[in-house]
Amino acid sequence: MPQQSGPRSSTTPPQRSHSAACWRALIEQIHVGGSQSAAHQRTLVLLPYAQLLPIAREQWLAAHPTGLMPRFETTATWAASLPPVKLEAEDFRHHAAHDSLRARAMLLQKPSTRDEAESLYPQLLGLCNELAPLATSCPPNQRRAWGQRWQTELPALLPDNGLLDRERQLQAMALVWLGYSGFASDVLFDAMAGAAFDQLIVVDGLRPEPLAQSVAQHWQAKAKSCAAMPLAPP
Repeated sequence: MPQQSGPRSSTTPPQRSHSAACWRALIEQIHVGGSQSAAHQRTLVLLPYAQLLPIAREQWLAAHPTGLMPRFETTATWAASLPPVKLEAEDFRHHAAHDSLRARAMLLQKPSTRDEAESLYPQLLGLCNELAPLATSCPPNQRRAWGQRWQTELPALLPDNGLLDRERQLQAMALVWLGYSGFASDVLFDAMAGAAFDQLIVVDGLRPEPLAQSVAQHWQAKAKSCAAMPLAPP
C-alpha cells in the first residue's frame, strides 16, 4: 500500500511534553516570518492538532501582547470556516451509516462480490479509511488520475497469490470510490481559501500531515509565501 505520510487529525498531541521553551521558539519563528506587524494579520498558521489552537494563541499574546496576531487553524477548522463543498450522494463521507450503505451497493453491483457483500463491506470500508488521508491530500482536479494510477499499481504490490485476489479487487474498488469522491477539505484548494492569507506556515506534528503539505504546495505554486516548521525544534 502507498505509505501514509501523516497521522490522522485525531492523534493525541504531545501537549505535556511540549515545553514553554519550545513554544517560545516556535512563536518567535512565526513572528520573524512576517517582516512587519501588519503582515501577521495575513499569515495563516496550520497547527497539527486542534487542542493546540488555544495554547498557540495564549503563547503568542504572552510574547507579543501588542500588534496583530496570525490566524491559527488546523486543516479541519480552516475548512469548517469556509463555505462547504457540495458533496454527492456517491461520495465517501467518513460517515459510518452512509458509507456502509454505499459500500454494500457497490459490492452488490458486481457479480463476483454480490453473494459476499455483507461480509466484505467492512473490509472495503477499512481500506477506504486507510487510503482516505492520501485521497484528500490530492487536489480535486488530480484525484481521479490518482485513483486510476493506484488502481493499477497498488494491487500489483501484493504477492502473486490466488488467495489475495479478493484483496486486490477490494483495493481497486476503494481507489475507484475515493478517486471520484469529493471531500469537505477540497475547499482548501479553492480560490476563496487563498484570498484569506498571503503567507501560509505549516507546523508539523509527530509526522507531516499529507493534506497540509499538499495545500502548501498548491498555494506556493500560485505565488503564495509558504513555509514549514516543526512543532518542537530538533
